[in-house]
Amino acid sequence: MKKLVLVSLLALSACPAQPTPDPIIVPAPPEDLVIDHWTPVVGRDAGMGNLGPLPVGRVSRRLTVHQLDQTIRSLAGTGWMLNGALPTAERNPDDTPQGFGAFSVDALLFLGAGMGRADYLTEFRETTDVTPTFAKLMDNWAAHQCVLMVLDDYTTPDSGTQFFAEVWPENTFQSDGGPSPARRAAVVENLRLARLHFQGIYTQPQNAEAELGALANTFDAIALRQRNELVLEADGGVVIAPDGGLTYRFNADQSDLSAFGAACTLLLTDPEFVTY
Repeated sequence: MKKLVLVSLLALSACPAQPTPDPIIVPAPPEDLVIDHWTPVVGRDAGMGNLGPLPVGRVSRRLTVHQLDQTIRSLAGTGWMLNGALPTAERNPDDTPQGFGAFSVDALLFLGAGMGRADYLTEFRETTDVTPTFAKLMDNWAAHQCVLMVLDDYTTPDSGTQFFAEVWPENTFQSDGGPSPARRAAVVENLRLARLHFQGIYTQPQNAEAELGALANTFDAIALRQRNELVLEADGGVVIAPDGGLTYRFNADQSDLSAFGAACTLLLTDPEFVTY
């Protein structure tokens, strides 16, 4: 028995050892590599596929303050600028200023640190957490930009550059308070194009009502409330305040300004805009 075991061991030791394959070393991509997702290329057989979760991935990231600033500037043409006037150095005999000098300053110089930008005094790394302070300041920022864009669309409708309102809907509501079909179609079309402009998401026209119906309902609710707070007279579009005080002159579609501003703010503060 011992001889049999010894012979078996000698036979096993005589078998040639399997060669160890050389490790595959994948070189690191160059730092200046540009990944082109748009140019079509001829595909190749990559072997068997796997429908399971990817072994490597990442969570969504919030845009930095600089990325947000550059994105909004490219969309709206201007940043978050605070405009005002300060008393001049010249004084009147009663020590009142003789005039005021206008100024314009970038709001992010003062508020950027509160939104996560490193100030290199207490923080040396950009914070990209969606904190309550960031959400509040982002809401203010979006409202500021949207007011400028909507007013530009309203005052210069033929400028060739419409930021938000491609088609101004007729300010018509049915007897039950709901929007007319033509008005609803114009609102949904504006929101469809605005979603593509601000978020890069294309919505098929036939799916626009299903995907953007909730936002369109918000738009119409705000416009209807604005319309009901003002008493419209038939002659000349005169608007009288509910308390009977000041009298303003508006065009019929001005009650949609607040609705456009609110919908624009919702799109700019949506996670689809501030994350990637």
